[in-house]
Amino acid sequence: MENKGMLTISEFGKLAGVSRKTLIYYDKIGLFCPEAVDTESGYRYYAIEQLKDMLFINRMKTYGFSLDEIRTLLKWEEQGESKLLQNALLSHRKVLQEQILWMQQTLHELEADVATVQKEEMIMSYLDDIDIQLVEEPEMFLLSTRRMVNMEDCA
Repeated sequence: MENKGMLTISEFGKLAGVSRKTLIYYDKIGLFCPEAVDTESGYRYYAIEQLKDMLFINRMKTYGFSLDEIRTLLKWEEQGESKLLQNALLSHRKVLQEQILWMQQTLHELEADVATVQKEEMIMSYLDDIDIQLVEEPEMFLLSTRRMVNMEDCA
């Protein structure tokens, strides 16, 4: 089988910045398949035009989308479903912003702990001043609700 103008899996992988193993896996799960496969040798060949899709997949992976989500996003990209793609990206941006906020809060706590340790105090020493007592309460019925809240509401 002759594959002029086609790239081997190694050549394509180098151009796209992905490993041969990753390309084989993507083919196996049907996310990104080679343009041609030599029936005798099993060698995979890719067209240079496929690079755009592979780079799209890489970018979406960088953003933290799962491979299943990327499959859908890639389909929308190829079909020109810009509104669906835009909504997915905006939704994911919101998730990332919430993660950044949480990490900033965690960093703030870490910095406070570093300052405590630098003063040669124990990190949890602030609990020494808390008086905890176990008391028995009469049996009572409680009603509660459970709901999702934003990180900003949990200050």
